[in-house]
Amino acid sequence: MNSQLRNFARQTLKASFPRLPVAHISMFKRMYSHGNPDADINTVIDMLPDDRLDWAMQQVQQSIEKLTNVPKAKEGLSVDDLEFLRELRDRLKDGLDRQDRSQIEYAQQMIDDWIDELEER
Repeated sequence: MNSQLRNFARQTLKASFPRLPVAHISMFKRMYSHGNPDADINTVIDMLPDDRLDWAMQQVQQSIEKLTNVPKAKEGLSVDDLEFLRELRDRLKDGLDRQDRSQIEYAQQMIDDWIDELEER
């Protein structure tokens, strides 16, 4: 993973965590803070080994999917969530090398689907 992708992954993780419930953040800290569950989430992300960034992003993605695919969670999404998803989509459009275009397009499609769902409400 090149430095641009590492930086993008860390920035995306940092932007994603405020949208997750405390239980998800606590679990992430237990897994990656090396025995310091009270560490700041941004510090934990900064210290995350490069070879775990992809896995961490997948975990966050799955958490967000679970939260948005459960009807009760969908009802709890707000305009702030919609704005967050739009910003994340735009960052994906601007953020990565062409060699990673298929991953970007997949992520963009997923985010576009979430945005469409929220706008339909």
